[in-house]
Amino acid sequence: IGAAMGITGTEVAKEASDMVLLDDNFATIVSAVEEGRTIYSNIRKSIEFLLSCNTGEIITIFTAILFGLGSPLTPIQILWMNLVTDGFPALALGLEPAEKGVMKKPPRNPKEGVFAGGVGRDIVIQGTYIGLISLASYWMALNWGRTIEEAHTMAFLTMSYSQLVHAFNVRSFEESLFAIGITTNKALVAAFIASALLQVAVIFIPFLRELFETALLRSSDWLVVIALSLST
Repeated sequence: IGAAMGITGTEVAKEASDMVLLDDNFATIVSAVEEGRTIYSNIRKSIEFLLSCNTGEIITIFTAILFGLGSPLTPIQILWMNLVTDGFPALALGLEPAEKGVMKKPPRNPKEGVFAGGVGRDIVIQGTYIGLISLASYWMALNWGRTIEEAHTMAFLTMSYSQLVHAFNVRSFEESLFAIGITTNKALVAAFIASALLQVAVIFIPFLRELFETALLRSSDWLVVIALSLST
């Protein structure tokens, strides 16, 4: 493509060029390409996270109703998850630092969609797993003789915390979480802590517990919720 200097270049050159370098430095092109690749990658990560979480919610509710178990989640609980446990981590994923070797990769095909490279497949697999473990906690609560509020709470917490844990899974398409480091995205860590504490508040603060139709859980129930969530 044609490039023109924004400071010393003539107006004719600027109008005829495809790119105008405002600082007259060709190295800026490299920085811009790296930033663009990082932004595009982070958008795909946010999309994968949000759609897999929404898929999990759909699978949980649809499967439970299909087998006559009723809805594991109430409308206000679904709204809460979409705003808090989905929203905060998705925004934080947009601040993910550039992955190693981002400039060593070949240019992507401009016709390639955001679901290419296995993203669409991962959304289905990840969403299905989140949905099934949330349904499992709901089913266990019912079989253990828990109240419907306790069963809803177990499904609600399992779904919420598994989504928060899952946010760390989508931080890289190629490297593991241990390779990139858990704390390299401080915004995501902050979002995780804030969302996790808000979930606890919904359970332990009386007026929020009444509003969100939750219930206090036994220690064994919490262990099930934590174990299933961490398995994500």
